Formats: sequence, structure tokens, C-alpha cells
Amino acid sequence: MNIHYLQHADYESPVHIHAWAENRGYPFIGHQVHQGDSLPELDDFDMLVVMGGPMGVHDEEQYPWLKQEKQLIREAVSNGKLVLGICLGHQLLADALGGTVGKSPQPETGFFDVTFLPGIQDSPVFGFLAGETVKACQIHGDAVLKMPQGARQIASNDACPVQAFELNGGKVVGLQFHLELTAERLEDVFLCAPNYFKKNEKYTHSIEKMRSEVPKYAPHAHEVLEQILDNMVNA
Repeated sequence: MNIHYLQHADYESPVHIHAWAENRGYPFIGHQVHQGDSLPELDDFDMLVVMGGPMGVHDEEQYPWLKQEKQLIREAVSNGKLVLGICLGHQLLADALGGTVGKSPQPETGFFDVTFLPGIQDSPVFGFLAGETVKACQIHGDAVLKMPQGARQIASNDACPVQAFELNGGKVVGLQFHLELTAERLEDVFLCAPNYFKKNEKYTHSIEKMRSEVPKYAPHAHEVLEQILDNMVNA
């Protein structure tokens, strides 16, 4: 299982996904696309992980590599590869496959409930979460407003209806939220993008509040993430 990941900002690294891959002996190779790294060839990987970032899916003029990245995502999906998109990656996945991405009904910054729909018991990837609620880290202003054709909605919340979707029987997964974050990596986000955290409202929490909640919620988030990843590999 060769895994390649696409990174779009220094503070948006895969952290616990890397730990999961390392523990299972999967080669895990990164491409820092924001620093000019080339994209992988289709034959290089069995699984592609597309990470988050501060840019939007429509910012192709400012970030011309977005076009090539979307093309790689389309080719990976059409060739039956495993593809996981997180935050921006979730939105890129939707956009590349014909969905619609725009401003989120409510931007979210903080740890918020994500509810997995009760009707997903038959999903090979998410069935274990049917009807469950997970407290997940959210840092986004955009959202998937319309899923690609054939996609199945997996999770939702009041702020952002499409929190997760799957395609191709669970081989293709988009997650708006961050299950991979650690306390150390979140500190990097605080340092590099402090403007995200200035308010302390219903859907925009302060750095202090988020910092206090990492120890409470990250361990369970990592357990859920590992099960999702294992299930994708076996889908």
C-alpha cells in the first residue's frame, strides 16, 4: 500500500495519518505542492491523501497548480485508487468531480459535533459510526454545497450540512473536519493563522478554548480516523 499525500501549507501536515501509515508499514511520501514539488504519477500510489490549506478551490489564478491537482484527483478516482480529502482536500475532491464548493453557511473554527447519519450502516468505511456523534476540529470558511454525482452523504452538522461524503463504495472519501490534528500541530496553526481564532462565538472559538479541548477530543478522533483509514484500505 503506497500512500502519497499532497500538502498545501506548512502547518497542514498529515500528523496522525503519518503515524497510522508508519505503524502499519505503509510507505508514506509527501509532496509540498505549495513549495513547488511536482505531483506524483498515477502509478506511484495506491492511495492519495489531499490535505487542507488556506487557499480556496477556485483560486487557480493565484495557485496554478490547483488545476493539475484536480486533474490528478479525477484520474485517481477514475482509475480506482483510494482517495482521501481533508478540509480543502475534501472541497477539491468535490470540485474536481463536478460538485459545488462555496462559502460555508457558517464558517467553523473550533471543536464541534459532527453527526454521522443513521442510514449509513451498510457503508464499508463508515458503518461503525452510524448514528454516532464525534467532536471534531473544524477550521474552514468554505464548504461543499453540492456533492458530486453519485456521492453519498455521510455526516452533517448545523453549521455545514456536508461534513463528509463517500464515492466508489468507500474508496473515495471527503472529510470537512480534521481528525488527524495533534496538540503540537494545532499550535503551528495558531502561530501561522491567528486571525482564524479572534472571535469567541458559537462557531468561532478562541485559541485558549481550542487549546484546552485538544486533550479531551484528539485521542478519540485519532481512534476514529484509524478505523476509517483501515476500512478504506479494505474497501
